[in-house]
Amino acid sequence: DGDGIVDLIDICDSDPDNKCDITKDQEYITTTTITTLSTDNGEASLQITSGDVSSDTDITIERNPTLTPNFALATQGGSAAKTVLSYTFSPEGTSLNNPMTLTLYWNDTDNDGREDSTNLRENKFDIYWYNPTTAQWEAQVVNCDLTNNFCMYQVTHFSDYTLAEQQDVQMLIYDENDGEEYACDAVIEFY
Repeated sequence: DGDGIVDLIDICDSDPDNKCDITKDQEYITTTTITTLSTDNGEASLQITSGDVSSDTDITIERNPTLTPNFALATQGGSAAKTVLSYTFSPEGTSLNNPMTLTLYWNDTDNDGREDSTNLRENKFDIYWYNPTTAQWEAQVVNCDLTNNFCMYQVTHFSDYTLAEQQDVQMLIYDENDGEEYACDAVIEFY
């Protein structure tokens, strides 16, 4: 199709703009390319500048269909997290010369502080990276823009990244005075 990507790995082998699927984007990147790859559904983008890659390569952003909204993640340290959305940035394992800005967006059309499709709380959002060595998702402790509904992270390698809500943990408290147990919410942070 003339986009410089071999048809075997081309996400849209008959579309030179690679816009056949709104949850994917792909572009042939040279060492001097300056561009922003973004999915047509507006959920994920990657800013690329000259010198970010050491050799010409095909970069793909693709929605991860196995991590559906509200999927519970196995996280480092055992804290609980639920997925809003997840994307694979590839070729996985690719190390970058310079960090690239990865941005994940969510919808909150009624501005109630909760993502529309999952009802998860925006003020608890973080970007998590999947570490294949530990088989755990690791929170990156990013700052999110709760007004414009996005989180940004400087990636140094390609992998699976997800936008997820850190979950509160319920604890049972025993009251010695009346012999009753009471449930209360707590957030456990690991340092």
